[in-house]
Amino acid sequence: MYNIKNLGKRIKEMRIKSGYSQTELAALTGVRPSTLSEYESGNILPSLNVFVDIAKNLNCTPNDLLKDCISSDNAAGSDYRSIFLSLGMMSEEKIESIAAMLEGIVNEE
Repeated sequence: MYNIKNLGKRIKEMRIKSGYSQTELAALTGVRPSTLSEYESGNILPSLNVFVDIAKNLNCTPNDLLKDCISSDNAAGSDYRSIFLSLGMMSEEKIESIAAMLEGIVNEE
């Protein structure tokens, strides 16, 4: 499973490390500061486009933001569909590609 609270903490941690205020990062990603606050609190997930924009503006990869957010309980062949559905509409092909990438991250030693 994934942990939305950890994702929010990770976004906040990387934002602070990058020297941005919530208002600044929100403006760069096209969301309201209150929405970014909700992401950082782990109350809501950003859309996939916003998630990618957040990573880009924090000079990191989406993998960097997700690293501590997916538990090792998800073994190979796990279904990550709930994550992608939460992040926005994606094709089945994209879901499978990203799921394979995430499984590689989770299974890294």
